[in-house]
Amino acid sequence: MPTEHLNNFYCNFEDIQQENFDELIITGAPLGLVDFCDVAYWPQIEWIINWAKNCVTFKLFVCWEVQAALNILYGIPKMTREVKISSVYQHQTLQQHTLLTRGF
Repeated sequence: MPTEHLNNFYCNFEDIQQENFDELIITGAPLGLVDFCDVAYWPQIEWIINWAKNCVTFKLFVCWEVQAALNILYGIPKMTREVKISSVYQHQTLQQHTLLTRGF
């Protein structure tokens, strides 16, 4: 990636950590079989998720990062399955005006 692109669209976290944001999206990595304590950047993930509690209005965690966030925020341990479970499920919105479902 060209340096100019990086300079225009990216910054160091230290430069923005005093600001507030509307949304934060953290995607994961294929670390489903790795213990949290064995992830090299686990302390940084913990720091960012804890920082986001007070500085970010909406947070979206994707893939492995969902497990990390549940562990950091609520103490829920990661559960590893023998096979991946995925599907599309029928649902209905029970509370139309909650933050999670607003606009659906």
